[in-house]
Parts: sequence; C-alpha cells; structure tokens
Amino acid sequence: MVPLAERAISLDELRAFVAKERGSRVSWIVPDLGRPVFPKIAVVSWKCFPWLVPATYGVDLAGFCSERMRTVLGHWLASQRAPILRYFPVVDYRHVVEFRFDLFHGTETLERSIARTSVEPNDAMTDRALALLEVVRRHVGDVRVDIAVPQDPSRPAWLVEINPPRTRPSRTGNDALN
Repeated sequence: MVPLAERAISLDELRAFVAKERGSRVSWIVPDLGRPVFPKIAVVSWKCFPWLVPATYGVDLAGFCSERMRTVLGHWLASQRAPILRYFPVVDYRHVVEFRFDLFHGTETLERSIARTSVEPNDAMTDRALALLEVVRRHVGDVRVDIAVPQDPSRPAWLVEINPPRTRPSRTGNDALN
C-alpha cells in the first residue's frame, strides 16, 4: 500500500520520542491529509490508539509511544538508522479475517485468526493466506506474519505486518529467541 504522506524522522527526534522527552512536537502532529490515517514509523504501527480508531488531523502521536514501540525503535537508534514516519489510508477491516502465522525453524503454525465482525474464516480464506505466506517466507527467517484476507474472493490478500518471533523457553529454562 502506498502511503498518503511520509516524513523522515531524525535520530535526535527519535531519541526524544523513545525517551518521552518534551522536544519539538511538530514532527509528531498528524498533518491534514483530508481524511483519517493509519500512522506507521519504521516497522511499527501505532497500536496504542483504541482498537481500529484512525489518527486524525492534529493528533500528537508523541503522546502515544507504547513500550513495544520504544523497544523496537530503540534498535533503530542503536543501529543509527533514521526511520520514516508514514501515513497510510485507513483500510476497512469489517469484512476481513486477519491471520497470524508463526514461522519457526522452517515450519509454520497458525497462531490465530481474528475477524472484526461476523466474518468467519473458512478453508478458502486460509488457503489464500497460506499462498501469500509462501511468498513472504522466501524472504524472512523466524518471524510472526500477519496477513489480511478479505471475505470477497476477488480482492487479494495482503501483508499487514511482520513481527519478531515470540520468545520461546530454551532447553536450559531461560527465555531466549531460539
């Protein structure tokens, strides 16, 4: 999906955001794009808004940095890579099932499927998700993959997000990413 707008975020701005400092807030104010948007910075989405509520003109995103975002964006700071803040059009999930797959050591496990309304996942929808997963898995290692599949079979499935693998207990009993 093509963003409606994007803005490079400097490492100084990112550092202040992650540290919850009161630096320049201008970078984090949602611009007027004529409609509500779904903001995403680097590889993380703003999931700290109430579920599926889009960001609107004037919202200060700096007030919504979750611990998950702080952790992921901390890696961007450590690698000295400035992220891009992108504003995507809002996608209607009312007739979509979102599948989460766990890819681990070459095997895939369906962790969950979530429907936002009365849409129930069926075999055909699962097959469409698995077909896209096969394309994605050629380019990734151990990760969790979220794929959205519309109820309407004429609409293609799409990749929602790729997340780090879940923490698994090691053989020694310590939590580790195996």
